[in-house]
This record gives sequence, structure tokens and C-alpha cells, in this order.
Amino acid sequence: MKKRILAFVFAIVLCAMSALPAFASVEPYYFVDAAGLISDYDEIQNIEQKLADVSKKNKIDIAIVTVDSMDGQSGKEFAEFAHESLEYTSDCVMLLVSMEYRDVTVSSFGERGRDIISTSDCDSIRTAVTPDLSDGDYYEAFTNFAEEVDSTIYNAEHFNIFFSLLISLGVGIVVALIVVLVMKSQLKSVRFQSAAANYLKEGSMQVTAAYENFLYRNVSRTPKSTSSSSSGSSNSSSGKF
Repeated sequence: MKKRILAFVFAIVLCAMSALPAFASVEPYYFVDAAGLISDYDEIQNIEQKLADVSKKNKIDIAIVTVDSMDGQSGKEFAEFAHESLEYTSDCVMLLVSMEYRDVTVSSFGERGRDIISTSDCDSIRTAVTPDLSDGDYYEAFTNFAEEVDSTIYNAEHFNIFFSLLISLGVGIVVALIVVLVMKSQLKSVRFQSAAANYLKEGSMQVTAAYENFLYRNVSRTPKSTSSSSSGSSNSSSGKF
């Protein structure tokens, strides 16, 4: 019942925003300010455009949702609910701000979203926007969020390209080394012997006595790790501002 009420509130906000002609050229659902933190018309338009530009550039929804209360849910749970209720694409990065207890959550959804925005990245982005939220400079916090996500995605994708090049280079070196070693082995008729048995004359040495002394035993035990339960539907970082 509570989720239906919240979904209804979101629907009203979306209808009201979509009715504004100034937003016809962008996707107004990227910014759902149910808590009414931004009142200046130009600032709302700038945030909408910023989120739309970053979303289209990176082919992933970059969203900001503000609410008065999360109705007892955790930041991660409410962000997942908002992601589903507002019908964002599967790949999405969301900033959720709840004013009741001054909660802030950054979450990433979808296979690509979770891949390029890790839990650590969510934590870094949340940390970057928290000071402005604490100062009540919500416009700066929201534009900063879009820029932080854009920068994080850029760094992640370029790191993947660099890492792929390193792997390709490493494979090439290994293949070349194997070829060289094979060619080298074919040039030698005498090879190094690790033991002296081949240099002894058969029957020239006899062992008359042999002993085996047990010295000590060292037993090492490692505790079996247990995995914590998690829905795995999103990477998330929550905190206060």
C-alpha cells in the first residue's frame, strides 16, 4: 500500500514536469524533485539538461530523485523502488536524497551500470556531493553529481581499454617467448641435467644403509569464508548530510 502511494506521488510529479513546455527538448524524468529542493526555474532547467546530456553521452540513465521521506526503507531499498517505479532503463546511476533524516544514497543498476560504477565509485561520488548538500547548496550538489558520474564513467572505460591493450601485449610476449624457447631447444644436442644419476657408472655405488628421521609436522588451518547475503540488484552507498 505504501509503495503504491509513493508510486502515485512520483506519477504526479512526472505529469507536472512533463506539462512544462520548456522541458520539451529534454527528458524531464531524469530529475524528480518530489521534495521541492530546487525552486528556481532556470536552475531546474539546467539540472534537467545536464542530466540529459550526460545520460545520452554515456548511454546510461543518470537520475536524481528527492523525497521528503523514504517511509522506513533503507536508501538502497528505496532507490531500487524508485528505479523500478520511474521506469528508468536497466542501466542507471541514481542520486537519492531524503530530507526526513537527511539521507543520501548513490546507486548503480544494470549489468553495465554496476560494472562501470562500483560500490567504491558510489561511495566516492556520494562523498563528493555531501558537502554541498550539507550546506543546502542543492543546485551545486546536483550538477556536481552529474559531473562526477561522467568523470567516473570516462575513467572506467579508458581503464578497460588500457587494460585490454596490456593483456594483448602480454599474450604477444608469451607467444613470442614460447616460439623462441622452442627454437632454442632445437639447437642443442646436450641438455642440462638436474640430477647426477646420468653421470654415474652403473653399479659403481651401493647404498648399504638408509634412514628416514621424522623431524616435525606443521599444520596450517584456514577458516572457511562465508558469503553475506545480498540482492545483487544494485551497487549502493548510503550516508547522511
